[in-house]
Amino acid sequence: MDKQKRFLRQRLLPVFILFTLCLPAITAADGRAENCLAGGCHTEIRDRKVVHAPADGGDCLSCHRQEKQTHPSGSGPDFSATAEGGPLCFQCHEQGGFSGRHLHGPSASGNCTACHDPHGSSEANLLKMPLKELCLDCHQDFAENMEQATHLHTAIRKLDCGACHLPHGSDSPSLLKGDSIELCFGCHDNIRGKYDSSLTKHKALYIRQRCGNCHFAHFSQYPALLVREGADLCYTCHGQDDPGRSDALPNIRVEIESKEHVHGPVADGECAACHDPHGRGNSDEYFNGIADSTYPSMLVEKEEKLCFKCHSNSEWET
Repeated sequence: MDKQKRFLRQRLLPVFILFTLCLPAITAADGRAENCLAGGCHTEIRDRKVVHAPADGGDCLSCHRQEKQTHPSGSGPDFSATAEGGPLCFQCHEQGGFSGRHLHGPSASGNCTACHDPHGSSEANLLKMPLKELCLDCHQDFAENMEQATHLHTAIRKLDCGACHLPHGSDSPSLLKGDSIELCFGCHDNIRGKYDSSLTKHKALYIRQRCGNCHFAHFSQYPALLVREGADLCYTCHGQDDPGRSDALPNIRVEIESKEHVHGPVADGECAACHDPHGRGNSDEYFNGIADSTYPSMLVEKEEKLCFKCHSNSEWET
C-alpha cells in the first residue's frame, strides 16, 4: 500500500505542479475579476469603498488587453489598455460634460487618471483624494495664498471646489457652473433682492467682472472678500480721470483732496456709512413717494433721515 501511494505521488506531483504553473495563463485568458482579484493578486481593489464598475462586475478585459500568454510572465507588461487616455474612458462614459468652451487641463489632454483611480477609491467618483485636496494638489500656488489669507469664502470653508466649478468643462470662464452673478446669487439671495429691485443701481454689478469688480471669489485679506478696503476700493473707479469717456465717473478722490473740510465718514474712508454698494432699495420707508432722481448715489435712506442717524435734530433747531 505504501509503495502504491509513493508511486501515485511520484506520478501525480509533476502533473499538479505543471497545472499550478499553467493556472496564471488560464486566469489571464479568462480575464474575469473573480480570477484577477482572487488568489492574493489584486484583492486590494475590492477592499476599497468605491470600485470601478468593470472591476466590480468582473469585466477586466473591457479595459485591459492580454499581451502575454502567461501572467505573470516576468518579462515586461503582460496586459495593455484597450485604448489610451480619454478614448478608453469614453468607451463607456458619455462625453457630454467635456464639450464646453472651456476645458479643464486634464480633461482636454485626456488624462483622466490625473484625478481618478481607474480601479477603486475611498472617494466618490473614484477620485484619488477628497475633491478640495485634489484641486489644491495641482493648484499649489493657490493653496499657499489661501493658507495666508485672513478671510476665506464660506463655500471653500464648508463645501469644496465643486460648489462653484465643474470638474471637466464649462461654457463659462474658470469652469464656473454658470453665469458668475447668478452663481453668487444662488447663495446671496439678499443681494439678489437689491439687484432686482433697486431703483438706483451700482454700475459695478453690471459691467466687466460684476461681483468680481469688488470681491475676490475665494479668499482675501479684507472682510467680505473685498479686493481692497473702504474708500480705496471705491477709488478704483471713483478716483481716476477718464477724459476719453463722455460718461466718465466723477473723480471723488481729487474732489476730496482739494477741500479743507471733509465730512467725517469720508475722511475716515467709510463710504458705506452713507452709500449701499449693491444698490438702494425702493420701499416707501426710504422714499415716501419721492422720485428716485431726487436722491441719487445709492444713499441708504432718504437724505434727511440718513444725516440724523449721526447728527441730532437739536443741532439744527433755532
